[in-house]
Amino acid sequence: MQTKVLIVGGGLSGLHTAYECSKRGIDFILVEARDRFGGRVFSLNDNVSNYNNNQAAFDLGPSWFWAGQQRIFKLIDELGLSQHVFFQNDQGVAIYEDNQGNIQRDIEGISMAGAYRLRGGIRQLTASLSKNINEDCTLNNAVARKVKFAENQVTAMIENEDSELTITSEYLILAMPPRVALANIKFSPNTFDLVECIIALLYRKSAAASFSTSARLFWIS
Repeated sequence: MQTKVLIVGGGLSGLHTAYECSKRGIDFILVEARDRFGGRVFSLNDNVSNYNNNQAAFDLGPSWFWAGQQRIFKLIDELGLSQHVFFQNDQGVAIYEDNQGNIQRDIEGISMAGAYRLRGGIRQLTASLSKNINEDCTLNNAVARKVKFAENQVTAMIENEDSELTITSEYLILAMPPRVALANIKFSPNTFDLVECIIALLYRKSAAASFSTSARLFWIS
């Protein structure tokens, strides 16, 4: 398989990258290790096995966004989800289950006061992005194991269920935490420059950044 851009990681960052490639007519393949897209974004409906964005949902991952996050608001508007935005309730007392399984009640103060949420859960975002991406350009249950850099291309070995795929691309975008990539992907010829770039990224404490080791590798988070 061959493509212009190979995106590894189908969470919010990877999905949004694929979405932007689609809008610009850029050839891409998006691979995700799990059987679903969304990454840490995961919302479930009450007593419903299949997610339905028209029903109330529990966010089991990221839940809130804030007034200063204008890119999120812009994306929500672009995807036609503005009518689902609501203000996080900050009145009354809270209840939660601690890590020992004990139910704590009557907790004063709402830590996320001032935040916004989406009816149907934050999964509305990833579900809407997925609908706007050609499914022929995506692979689930596809784990990147090896990446080899050459002068004009990147070659990735992907485990896809019971088979192995080789995907060549001009550019590789890693949409995953650095520690996950370094623990699971063998880079060649070596990872020295890659590790150096990761350290620089963490040192800057950037929430979202991109960089390149050979004008072929980019990282988003």
